[in-house]
Amino acid sequence: DLARMPGVAGLYPVVAVEIPESVLPVNLENGAEMDLFNAIRMTGADQVQAEGITGAGVKVGVIDTGIDYTHPDLGGGFGLGFKVGGGYDLVGNAYSGPGTIPFPDADPRDCVGHGTHVAGIIAADGLVRGVAPGATLRAYKIFGCSGGTGADVILAAMEAPLQDGNQVINLSLGSPFQWPRYPTSRAADNLVNKGVVVV
Repeated sequence: DLARMPGVAGLYPVVAVEIPESVLPVNLENGAEMDLFNAIRMTGADQVQAEGITGAGVKVGVIDTGIDYTHPDLGGGFGLGFKVGGGYDLVGNAYSGPGTIPFPDADPRDCVGHGTHVAGIIAADGLVRGVAPGATLRAYKIFGCSGGTGADVILAAMEAPLQDGNQVINLSLGSPFQWPRYPTSRAADNLVNKGVVVV
């Protein structure tokens, strides 16, 4: 019945996406996480940075569990003038995936850790140095503090970065059933066609 309604182009199931694995705190005092620093060298990011290319002027949208913008290596604050210059919580902390009601709010602070870890790899600038330490971040929080999220929430999050002027968006998410015709895959294609780098 839905497929026959005027204006309906296609029907797709809303698939659930599990929350990414939490990342334990990094202990740099003991050198326990030197792999992060070695990875910068292994990928050649240190050579690019030595040439003066730091990502300055680039806005990167991080679609994940949010970002702990209070972390000193991520700027210590949120909003205009900070490394995490904006973003949005699309679901609220109590959201646990399809079947629960999202309560969006303006504070995308991470309560899980994965998005903060990803943000650090991208743009940390302090004791930890990311690949593009000069970049500005936008946090699009699509997970609550536990449980998963739905592909519909991911799709909504993919619309925001273009409106906010991000040149790059990162989705460090993994889920089965994201075939090429699925709405999130098509949204990624649409973003690329508009000049946004989708990672």
